[in-house]
Amino acid sequence: MGNSLYDFIYINHEALSLYNAQLDKDGLLTHQVITKSVSDQQKNQLGASAKIISGGLENQSSVSESMQSNFDASRAMPLNVIRELNRLGLIQKDIEKAKLGQIVLFSGRLQIVDYALMASLIRPAMHMHIHEMPSKTPNDKINKKSKQAELDTFANLIEQMPKLVQFRLFDDNNSAWGTISAGNLMVHSLDFVMKHSITIPGQWHILAVLDAVPDKDDEAEIDSAALKYMTQMESGYVEAFMHLRGMMGRRLKEYGVSPLAIFRKVE
Repeated sequence: MGNSLYDFIYINHEALSLYNAQLDKDGLLTHQVITKSVSDQQKNQLGASAKIISGGLENQSSVSESMQSNFDASRAMPLNVIRELNRLGLIQKDIEKAKLGQIVLFSGRLQIVDYALMASLIRPAMHMHIHEMPSKTPNDKINKKSKQAELDTFANLIEQMPKLVQFRLFDDNNSAWGTISAGNLMVHSLDFVMKHSITIPGQWHILAVLDAVPDKDDEAEIDSAALKYMTQMESGYVEAFMHLRGMMGRRLKEYGVSPLAIFRKVE
């Protein structure tokens, strides 16, 4: 990263700490102390008359001061780990050439969706939408009732979903999808919604572990061997979540990643 300055909006401290503990033989550095010492010497010479004594007396005194500075090393840890990973050649900068489990660096435009925020706002927004629908004619009332039922089903689904924040980083050729912990965001997710529309402006970079590659032939790859051992209930579980993934998860042509950091360069 050199001497450049970067604006981080997400840092996975726990994952980077585990990498740091493996890269540093001394383990995870959490606190750093720097001590500086300054010495000052003074010489006082007492001369004597050459007629009486040949020579003289010299008196030397020294004063030493020390200063100790304490630093929270955890703040510098993420950048130090990223620099070390890059120095060791452990970061693949071409996502198309990366293998599963590799750390990749991918750049593009950023989109963030907070399902926890959506869950808290879905019903008030739904009621506003239903209230604004016309209800003068019998046909209007039927349409309104049908829409109410449709939105109720969707709201129930959103409210039961884990309160995750999902992101998508994409360029003109590829897209990487994943979820992030709201606790590791440097700003509140509402900040993105209130400031921006579909994407967050700027060239964003993500350092992440590659978990999934685009599915071939526009169909999700299924491990046929695993199907032989699945119970009927497990098969239903997989089928339901494959449908759910199609609604709100990773697209078939997207990469799946577990992010370590999301940032942009300060120009």
